[in-house]
Amino acid sequence: MLEEQASNLSNSYQESCTVRYNNLHREALKYVDEGAKDEERYKVAMDALREAANKVAIAKKTDMGVSRFSGPCRGESATQESHVNNPFEAHQLSVDPSTAVDEKEKIIQKLARKLERARRKCELYQANLMTILKDIEQQKLQLTEYEISGPIPDDLDALVWDKDIVFINFWDDIPDLDIIDL
Repeated sequence: MLEEQASNLSNSYQESCTVRYNNLHREALKYVDEGAKDEERYKVAMDALREAANKVAIAKKTDMGVSRFSGPCRGESATQESHVNNPFEAHQLSVDPSTAVDEKEKIIQKLARKLERARRKCELYQANLMTILKDIEQQKLQLTEYEISGPIPDDLDALVWDKDIVFINFWDDIPDLDIIDL
């Protein structure tokens, strides 16, 4: 009965770790997609990813102590259960605790690689967004060159462009005048 409860506790703890991992993974991807929308969202997403990484690190530190009592997290259970079935391997497991640490290091490295890929993806989205914004600004500038705001006096031809008045004289209206380029 006690072994069954311990097994159920171990399984629920493993499922909890898996659920937390999947939730963090989904959240990270959501932040990457959000970061692609504009630079401010990118910065917020990167801050949130850093905060999540810190929370994961803290949780890992606290989970190491908890997993000793309540069961392993993620990949540890399968390796520990298979080692327990074989007495020789069970003895090796008790002698070599670095295997659990190695497993956790592999998981940490895998998550770090995923985080790095997400960061690069955010940077790529940001670069693409900046290119699009530059194109929009150029198009806006071209439109404002042609946009005339306010009435133009009959004796003066002017183009209002970004709050600066640019005077344009129409030399075509004056006959026999040489135009000098400045």
